[in-house]
Amino acid sequence: RGIEGVKDVHHLNIWTICSHIIALSAHVDVAPDFRDRQAGVLRAIEEALFEKHHISHTTLQVECTLCVDGPLLKELQHRPRAGSTHARDHKKGRCGHSH
Repeated sequence: RGIEGVKDVHHLNIWTICSHIIALSAHVDVAPDFRDRQAGVLRAIEEALFEKHHISHTTLQVECTLCVDGPLLKELQHRPRAGSTHARDHKKGRCGHSH
């Protein structure tokens, strides 16, 4: 959050791959003014993580919650597993409920 353009961070996970490799994944919410400069924001985050915490493997997903017109929370939808009886009933229109 200390990097210019970063509004918030969530879904942050940190783990070790081996004794000298630390990995991090996170969702980064950028301010609308930085939407066109996301690559620079990511580069600054990666440099800070490496310099301050020796984290050398990152997976960062950028989003801009203030830039989204629709709802921020995505509705979970049930999808039957392929090959299951439920999936076969869906194909035949015999499921009995909506998804």
